[in-house]
Amino acid sequence: MSNEKDVVLKISVSGTEISLEANPNQPLQSLVEKALKDAGQASTPDQWAFYINKDNTMVAVDMAMKAGDAAAQFAILYLNKKAGVTG
Repeated sequence: MSNEKDVVLKISVSGTEISLEANPNQPLQSLVEKALKDAGQASTPDQWAFYINKDNTMVAVDMAMKAGDAAAQFAILYLNKKAGVTG
């Protein structure tokens, strides 16, 4: 059961779109593992980062940003492997 104070983030994980409930004070970095699991991706969380699509360019989001701030600012976040990480 979700907490009424939780926020819902729309996240695209390598093309799989999920909705993730989170405490608004949680940093985005702490959500990577759950987002990967919910999307069926078995991978090392520290190889991934959140991005936004700005003018058709993927721009990294500060991983210390709070989930509540991200939910208010971005319609969707993209969780992709960091630059230089393959596999």
